[in-house]
Amino acid sequence: MRPLSENEREFLSFVLTQPLKGSAELLAQLPLTSAELRDTCGCPSLTLAVDRTRAAPAPIGPKVHFEARGKLADGQPVDVIVHHHDGYLEVLEFVAYTLPEQSDFAIPETRRLELFGWDEDDPATFPFRSKLG
Repeated sequence: MRPLSENEREFLSFVLTQPLKGSAELLAQLPLTSAELRDTCGCPSLTLAVDRTRAAPAPIGPKVHFEARGKLADGQPVDVIVHHHDGYLEVLEFVAYTLPEQSDFAIPETRRLELFGWDEDDPATFPFRSKLG
């Protein structure tokens, strides 16, 4: 594991700014989060590890979703999902819709993203959509 890069931290901060239960606590975990590349489908997703001895869990259950959709620099579509488990950040998943050899993957610019997250227990947030980028 390694510390999050500045780019990764800024990207996660942007996706987690959605007005959903637990977002502030997940944001507070970022300085205590490390990452490791995980390539399960050709997309460079990250396994995240939070120092649980120093970070409090977010008061959040599995029904709160932090997601975004956008385009890579080459114009190809990408979906982004921030997974959490037991109140802690777990995975930053990128789902690209092209073969890895057909795209030069880099974390998308936030200006190229549309945020959409929701809390299944809060109908007011379903679906929350915002073009904050």
